[in-house]
Amino acid sequence: MMQVVLVAHSMGGLTTLQLMESFSSKICLTIFVAAVITASDLSLFDNSLLWKLMYTDCAVARYQVSHFTDGAQNPPTSIYFPTPSLKEVFYSDCDSEDIALCSILVRPFPCRVLKRPITYSKEKYGQVPSVYIRYSKDTTLPPRAQEHIVKNYGPFKEIIEIDGGHFNHWPKVDDFTKLVTDLAEKYIKGEGSLST
Repeated sequence: MMQVVLVAHSMGGLTTLQLMESFSSKICLTIFVAAVITASDLSLFDNSLLWKLMYTDCAVARYQVSHFTDGAQNPPTSIYFPTPSLKEVFYSDCDSEDIALCSILVRPFPCRVLKRPITYSKEKYGQVPSVYIRYSKDTTLPPRAQEHIVKNYGPFKEIIEIDGGHFNHWPKVDDFTKLVTDLAEKYIKGEGSLST
């Protein structure tokens, strides 16, 4: 049976938890890259400690613009970041050309996924080997939040720390591709090699 390697970055960690739970037998490895993970049966909005670690005294908190179409008494329905803040918040390792492209492509982030608890179990999610890559200079998901995730929401076969910001893998795509390929080959089940 063919198995896949999942790579989850940032808020993609939340949806990847559900994929791991639903398709655990088809996944040979998940690589979380500065990814948000919350406890089973708890939405990110309800995980007050992680939320505090993510949003206290950081670039995200300073620049995030929230939309409250369900009323100000409810969590935001979407968030976005003004173009002048993109380098500081997300793209500290990227050159001005990449940031210009990002400013054209960036859209408001719908918060629905942050409101919905994700249920996962040791029997399924827990059977998929996973690696967590931390970015030590991340201003989007601060190192203190990544440390909390690593300590509380594993188990992780490996924890790798990279000296860089939230999108460090963009300007170093060759190095990042090699790292992902090496990890995949290390954890792939059965015979054969990984083709890229």
